Amino acid sequence: MTQFRKHPLEVNLSEIKTYIYKLTKSNKYEAATINLHISGIKYFYNHVLNTDEKNGALIKLKLPEKLFEVLSVEEMRLILSQEQDLRNRLLIKCGYAFGLRVNRAVNLKLSDFDFQRKLLYIQGDKGKKDRYIMMSEDFNQELKNYLAQNSFIEDEDYLFPSKMGGVTITPRHANKILHIAVNRVGIKKNISYHSLRRTFATHLHEAGYSLRDIQVVMGHSTSKTTEKYTKVSSKHISGITSPLDALYKSDGKK
Repeated sequence: MTQFRKHPLEVNLSEIKTYIYKLTKSNKYEAATINLHISGIKYFYNHVLNTDEKNGALIKLKLPEKLFEVLSVEEMRLILSQEQDLRNRLLIKCGYAFGLRVNRAVNLKLSDFDFQRKLLYIQGDKGKKDRYIMMSEDFNQELKNYLAQNSFIEDEDYLFPSKMGGVTITPRHANKILHIAVNRVGIKKNISYHSLRRTFATHLHEAGYSLRDIQVVMGHSTSKTTEKYTKVSSKHISGITSPLDALYKSDGKK
C-alpha cells in the first residue's frame, strides 16, 4: 500500500478503485496479475487490519476465456501410426480412447478392464465418482497384444510399470512420451496428456453424441463443464456456409 503514501486505514475505496483502474489501462498487466493485486489488497484489509469494509466492493476482473487446443482426427491417426513402441502407443490410446486424466491413466490396473462386457471401470476419479467407459475394439486388441508381450502383468498389477524402480510410470513421464510422439510427426500445437481427454470429448461431440452422453463418460458433475467442448468442436461451425460462398451461389458466378 506504499503507493498511496499514507496509512492504509486512511485510504478510501475510491482511491483503491482508481489504482486498480490505472493498472488495467496501463496495458502492462494481464487480468490474472491484476486479480492478484486485488486479492492481496482484500487479504491485507481483512486479515492484517481486521476490517472487511472494502472486500465486498472490490470485484475481480473477468479472465479472458481461452479455447484449449485439441488434435484433429487426422493428427491422432498420424501420431498413433508413427508410434512404434507398443507400451507408449497403448498409453496414448488410453488418453484418447477413454478420455482419462493422466494420473488415472498411469495408475490403471489390469483388473480395471472388463473384457467380457468391453468396459473400463474408473474408481474414485476426480469428484470421487465411479463410472464405466466403453472399450473400443481397437484398444481391446492392442491391449491383448501388449499383455502377450508382457505376460508378467497380472490382474492386480499396474498396466504401465516403471522401468526406473517406481511402481508405475509418472504423469511427467507420460507427458514426455506424448510430447515426443507429437514432435515426431511435426505437430506444432501446445499438447499435453490432458489434451487427449479434451480431444476425446470434442471428437465425440463432432460425431453427434449428446452433451449428456459425453458428460457421463467424462465423469463431469455438471453439464456446464461439458459444454466448453462445444466451443472447440467444428461440428456446427463446419455446417455454416460463409456469406462469401453464398454471394457467388446466388448469381451463379464463381
